[in-house]
Amino acid sequence: MREAVVANNDGTFFTVRRDEGGFAIYLPGFWTASSRSSTNARTGAWRTDVVLSAPGKSDVTIRSDSSSPDEVAINGAALKLVDGSVFRVRAEGEIEQIPLAPMPEVGQAELVRLNTLLGAGRQ
Repeated sequence: MREAVVANNDGTFFTVRRDEGGFAIYLPGFWTASSRSSTNARTGAWRTDVVLSAPGKSDVTIRSDSSSPDEVAINGAALKLVDGSVFRVRAEGEIEQIPLAPMPEVGQAELVRLNTLLGAGRQ
């Protein structure tokens, strides 16, 4: 399992990649991430818990685990990855599921493209 976060003042892009697939979260503005992931080498079971934080905003919580590899829970809402694996969290905390797959690379160039595509100013 691989996690990455790329951020600038316009937006933050957090991705989780694993053999079964992955997902990405886009948030307008600069956010930080703390995560706790675990994998059981014997059974192959895994779990990821992430908290995204920004000053003056409510935290965004993300949970995924091997018991439901085709879904992710964002702020407690279970979302099926088959409907899109990129999510945009609006300033009000609403979650928008976007019918896209995460970008293969995560870096400042991809974040700039996402800021443009998802409209960093349209929070």
